[in-house]
Amino acid sequence: MDNRAGIAYGTRICIPELNRKYHKVINFRVVDTGSAFYGKGHSRIDICVRNQAASYDSTINGHLTLVFP
Repeated sequence: MDNRAGIAYGTRICIPELNRKYHKVINFRVVDTGSAFYGKGHSRIDICVRNQAASYDSTINGHLTLVFP
């Protein structure tokens, strides 16, 4: 995520669309705040997935809701 978006490194995030897809609560944390994200605000996030095939999943690549519990 963009480290200038006001979200601290290590912040917990919930993504309801992924919880619904996988039928469980998945805990995420902001851990990558590299230069590829500068100026993107909340409009771009990278999500670590199991393998390259999973990176093409339509849910992962769609619009997601970030919830800060």
